[in-house]
Amino acid sequence: MADTTTVDLAGVTTSTTADQEDMELLNADVLESNAATLEDDTEETKIDDEDTTKLEDDQENKTEIDEEEELEKLKVPFDRPTLKDIKEKYPNIFKDFPQLRDGYFRELQYTAIFPTIEDAKEAFDDVESFSSFRESALAGDPGPVLDSLEAADKKALGNFARNFLPKLYQKNADMYREVTTPILENLVRHIHSAGVKNDNEDLRNSALNISKYLFDTDEIATGKKTTVKTEETPEKNTEKIAEQARKLNLAYAEVQSSIHNNLKKLILADLDPNNVFNPWQRRGIIEEVIKRIGEGLEKDPSHMKIIGSRWKRAELNGYTDEEKTKIVTAYLARAKSLIPITREKVRAAALGTKTKAAADKTSRVESKTRIDKELPGGRAHSESNGRRFQKVDYSKMSDDDILNS
Repeated sequence: MADTTTVDLAGVTTSTTADQEDMELLNADVLESNAATLEDDTEETKIDDEDTTKLEDDQENKTEIDEEEELEKLKVPFDRPTLKDIKEKYPNIFKDFPQLRDGYFRELQYTAIFPTIEDAKEAFDDVESFSSFRESALAGDPGPVLDSLEAADKKALGNFARNFLPKLYQKNADMYREVTTPILENLVRHIHSAGVKNDNEDLRNSALNISKYLFDTDEIATGKKTTVKTEETPEKNTEKIAEQARKLNLAYAEVQSSIHNNLKKLILADLDPNNVFNPWQRRGIIEEVIKRIGEGLEKDPSHMKIIGSRWKRAELNGYTDEEKTKIVTAYLARAKSLIPITREKVRAAALGTKTKAAADKTSRVESKTRIDKELPGGRAHSESNGRRFQKVDYSKMSDDDILNS
């Protein structure tokens, strides 16, 4: 085809030659290529959909391997099967029982810190002792600390006593003076009392002068005044105790509510898979399970010791949300292990009661039906005197008896 050109009104030259036809062919090739690409993309999408599960499994495996490698850096001193070994023999074990996987890593971390149960118990006892010392110290009672030092090493108790006041002076001079003032007051009073008792005017005057020098008044020596701070009045102590009780009650109510709600959810999870109980029955079963678990845990000394320790720490730290959460977690950690067997016992008892009630009802219905069938007309008839007709065996009666019956 011959080449031709045209010029539009704006002076732009437009090609109407074979080059234009080549351009159209090129566009057709592009469209065809795009269609092929689209088909390829669709096929790849199908492949991606088919491989989604595999990719997720691979990612899960990689995560497990990464976690295991990270934990192996802890250098736990005991041999144990790796996750890879476990999954090779039991491929679906962690899918069927996901809590086992969490338990595996949790136990590994515990073992890295406490190689044996005895180590963990010893650490717990140390924490308990420290908490007790801290509690007594904050309450202003040094007795437990001194008792512990004396029991451990009497020489250590002496060193502690000798170093206490110098260290206190270095730490807080005002507090040092507050602590030593009662000693000085007792000294000048003792000197003044001795002067009076022995009629020694020089001794009395010495006590008065020392008192005036130390305390700016001689009435300290005579016992008329004191600079020692008095303890809080009984009324203030009562108010403090009442406030502490109020905080404890609020924290206890909150903790109990949280524990109760969490237990309800855990118990309900597998309580009634076949929907044989109505809502009222389910609530009753849940409450019974919670009651039995609570009674069981109260008889567990180790559990009560842990919970008691948690409450002491919560009190020392002002019943913060973090401390209350730790109490709930500690309780649920032990309660979870009791839920399956306790729930099964209560559910079995409920099903037994339900079955017995149904059997009793069936027995009553069958008994009534049997009596009705034995009576004439298939139902109970009454004579004028109210007696019910009974079935009569005429084969055992004489003719006279039959006629007179």
